[in-house]
Amino acid sequence: MRITQSFKKNISNPFKFKDSVRLSPLLTHFERWSRKKKKLLLPTKDFNIDDNDKRLVKPSLPNFDLQNNPIANLLSSPIRRDRISKAHLPKELLMQAKYLPVDMSMNKLQLVFPIFQNKKGRNSYLANSEAVLLKQIKGKYQWVPPSIIHSSVRKYNLSDISIEKDAIEIYKNKLVSFIEQKLVIASKKDYKRNILKPFRVTFKTEISPSIMIRREQDPLTSKLIQINLDPLKYLWVEKLQLENDELILNIQDDYELIYSLFKLIYFTES
Repeated sequence: MRITQSFKKNISNPFKFKDSVRLSPLLTHFERWSRKKKKLLLPTKDFNIDDNDKRLVKPSLPNFDLQNNPIANLLSSPIRRDRISKAHLPKELLMQAKYLPVDMSMNKLQLVFPIFQNKKGRNSYLANSEAVLLKQIKGKYQWVPPSIIHSSVRKYNLSDISIEKDAIEIYKNKLVSFIEQKLVIASKKDYKRNILKPFRVTFKTEISPSIMIRREQDPLTSKLIQINLDPLKYLWVEKLQLENDELILNIQDDYELIYSLFKLIYFTES
């Protein structure tokens, strides 16, 4: 991103705030996902312009309401390096590979893929793509981070690290099973139509793409995020109690489910 000299000068000027400023996580956490040390501070309508500085002008920056977009929030997660493509991406867009001891002796490690990331233990990050992982499975030892092989505390040889032949399928099945449980529970909830942060899951063939933001006439759902699971309908549709092949979720209450749905779509389609 190129930042002009005039822009640099403007963002260093003091601002007076009316209330707490609500900015997108793409901006407030810019330094995390862009691998830059500088923070961005963009003037918006929530800022008071300093009367002593006549050069500052209020820009007409549109409100994308990204603070209520759980998909956009994934981009604010810390950057990690994909061991396959060598690209640097927000870690929530990647699959975490963990290296767990096989037994109490700690002499052997096994590579597993948890459906939810955590900081404990040794781990690396890979492309969250079923097609890419299956294609690269023969070179799986390239996934092992150097910190495990060259550790000054405990060194392991590549022969000490194992991975199940169907580890990728196991990961997918666990993710599908978790989503199924959560979808069944959510389909039985009596959500009112006036939930503050609606999120729609639909199973309609004619709707595309898989993830989109829709604007509707209904003021209660005038702007909502929608995920289309029609390609995966066969997994759950018989177990769900749905009206019109759709389900309205609450972003706050169903965040884990929404996050898992995004991961599954990303995993199967990318």
